[in-house]
Amino acid sequence: MARIESAMLALGTSAPDFVLTDVVTGHQVSTQAVSGPKGTLVMFICRHCPFVKHLERALAQLGRDYETSGVGVVAISSNDAANYPDDAPRSLAEQATELGFIFPYLYDETQEVARAYDAACTPDFFRLRRLTTAQVTNSSRDRDFFEIVLAYGLIIAVIWTPNPLQRLLYWTAFATILVITLLRREDLNTLGLGRRGFASSLWIVALALAVAAFTVWAAFRGHTLHSLSGQAPLFGHVWGYFIWAVMQQFLLQSYFLARCLRLTPNRWLAVLSVALLFAIAHIPNPVLTIATFIWGFCCCLLFLRYRNVYTIGIAHGILGICVAITVPDRFHHHMRVGLGYLHYHQHLSARPHS
Repeated sequence: MARIESAMLALGTSAPDFVLTDVVTGHQVSTQAVSGPKGTLVMFICRHCPFVKHLERALAQLGRDYETSGVGVVAISSNDAANYPDDAPRSLAEQATELGFIFPYLYDETQEVARAYDAACTPDFFRLRRLTTAQVTNSSRDRDFFEIVLAYGLIIAVIWTPNPLQRLLYWTAFATILVITLLRREDLNTLGLGRRGFASSLWIVALALAVAAFTVWAAFRGHTLHSLSGQAPLFGHVWGYFIWAVMQQFLLQSYFLARCLRLTPNRWLAVLSVALLFAIAHIPNPVLTIATFIWGFCCCLLFLRYRNVYTIGIAHGILGICVAITVPDRFHHHMRVGLGYLHYHQHLSARPHS
């Protein structure tokens, strides 16, 4: 294959605008949508090129590394699909899914964008200092902050309000968060609800099973293993908790972490803030307040790596059930928080197994 040297835009050149289709989501993506407050990295790549094949895993990692840096990242393929079938949109979507690209992967069918950037080969990189029209505005930051305060305030209200008002507040909070999420019009992969990262993160579930098995064995030996409290059938109880665990991870990752990352370019500060919010929501339960801070911190980092709510939610469910049956109810009051913890009365039906 002939080697072609990259051309270079003259310093100070305004970034060419574009509106292209994302091969994974099918959505139209503009220059403004991919720009970051600290600049933008535009990568012209494809699937068939051996030079790209050599770097593609590193490019996927680069996207993850830059996710919270304040620098926007976007990949564009401008190759002719008729001459290079591997560079057709469907094939590019497979490439993005297999490699776990978390940045938009756009198809430049007319090659007009490639010409505007003077892209000469693949891979070809353009680091743009800033895109004026895409700077993070105060209004967008205000919107993120408002959405965090509104949703978290409703959640805390649900936790600390007695029935029957609690039930009304629960559905109010549910509807509010759902509407806010839908108004953002983010695709499933961005929300962590797609297939991306699922297979590669299954080890998290396996590790949770191993930890739970060891903990149950230790609780059996220590005579603290007991059945789940409550009158619901065991299957329904466990199944319901797993659904709730996935919902918690959606709130934690797709809602709160996403907004905290936009509010601060410091990834560690964003993760720490979300873990702290998660722990505060479990006060006054001493076991869950500590456990959720540690678990919240870890699962935020896992989400940033794999961007999949399902595996983290399943692991959450496994570990939660494990805590419920191995730690005596007198310490965690059957995993309750807020008023539920304070008003809990231990049931005699939850007897230790000897």
